[in-house]
Amino acid sequence: MKRLAIPALVVLLVFVGKTSAAPHPVDPLTFFVAFSADSSRLVIASHRGGIKVLSIPDLKEIRSIALENDQRLESATVSPSGRWLAGTAKDRLLIWNLETGEAQPPVPVSNRFYLAYLFGPGDDTLFVASDNVRVWDVKQGREVGVLNGIKRVALMTVSPDGRYLVALGECMSGRIYGNSCVYSIDEKKILIAMDWHELFRPPVETTDLREYQAQMSRAALSGSWDPVDLVYTSDNRILLTIRGGTDGTMFQSRILNPADMKVLDTTPVEPESGWQYSGFRSAPTPQMEVVSPDKKWKATAYQKRLYLYRITGETHRALETYIPIP
Repeated sequence: MKRLAIPALVVLLVFVGKTSAAPHPVDPLTFFVAFSADSSRLVIASHRGGIKVLSIPDLKEIRSIALENDQRLESATVSPSGRWLAGTAKDRLLIWNLETGEAQPPVPVSNRFYLAYLFGPGDDTLFVASDNVRVWDVKQGREVGVLNGIKRVALMTVSPDGRYLVALGECMSGRIYGNSCVYSIDEKKILIAMDWHELFRPPVETTDLREYQAQMSRAALSGSWDPVDLVYTSDNRILLTIRGGTDGTMFQSRILNPADMKVLDTTPVEPESGWQYSGFRSAPTPQMEVVSPDKKWKATAYQKRLYLYRITGETHRALETYIPIP
């Protein structure tokens, strides 16, 4: 596996295989909450209730979008401005305009087993990974590009400037290959590919081959470990969190400096705390907690209720109101 040297300004990252650890408990109805860019609306997506758009702070319904033929929404994500929502139902990737409630042209999906998707910072661009990674223009309702060399994606994220996409999957371009990679959208090529496990192994300092092999064996992750969160944060860092161990309840995290991929922090970040690291996350990762762009509100979906908190300090919040999941 070869790594390509790239300038310090180019951000890189890395991650992991398809989830197989014990599932993390989630709300039985809601799996996604998101604020609009102006923090005035809250979008809720649920398995049975379709899509709801609520006002802030009273949580009054502004718009409701039901699925045809009583279909169930399986996953969802909202564009950065809050204008578009993309979601899966059966064998289709659907898109709605949340300002009007109108359905947009659906995205053809060729492989539902491997399906990840996310909006880029440009708002009208949707990255869809099934057999490969395609670029979908929401306004035009058509495919406008393909990111070659990346297949079977489990998770992906994009940089805040929209120039780089980080993907966990099968990455191969010439002599560059690995199970995670960074793709330059501008240059249309994979910049680096590697094995994500290397991030979670402590450094080994020895010149003795047998001792090196023994230390590497002791440092290996025990049990099955899989990704639960990957995000290219708004402050240009990368957070990767994995879950596993013998019972699937342990977490390990790495916060990386994109310029050199040095580990900045190893403090575990459980999925419920992921809202503290805003950025672009691909569906179908559940998003049960979210903070508004103006940092004044936090919404949490928990046990069939929706809670809205007013943020009163860096680590403090006060309950504003709560309602049953609409």
